[in-house]
Amino acid sequence: MNIYLKKILTSLFTGAILILFTLKFVQAHDLEALLKNSSDGEEKCLIFSNNGTYEYPTRHNWGTGPLCGFPGGKTALLANEQAVWKLIHLESDLYLILNSSNGEEKCLIFGNNGTAYYPTRHNWGTG
Repeated sequence: MNIYLKKILTSLFTGAILILFTLKFVQAHDLEALLKNSSDGEEKCLIFSNNGTYEYPTRHNWGTGPLCGFPGGKTALLANEQAVWKLIHLESDLYLILNSSNGEEKCLIFGNNGTAYYPTRHNWGTG
């Protein structure tokens, strides 16, 4: 992982709590990854809960084992999409972080021109 991507993931959450996420690439050629965090002592993945319908991402662990304990292994995890993040390198230290768990691929953004406290998904349309 390059240093710029690590910087982006470190600053994913702002405010009083800074959470460092680590990457586990599940399909490196597509840059699909799990974003994991162990700040409470348990490794959890960043997901959109409730089968991808929650507005804000949260951390979750389904049980014991690799891939945050997701049942059914990598194939099932990729099909579920709640914890799968696509990282697209734009230039220099700029990346798009996308998630498709609600049925539409959308970018992870901080709304209100970057001032929102929590990140949400957004799609600006075609372009």
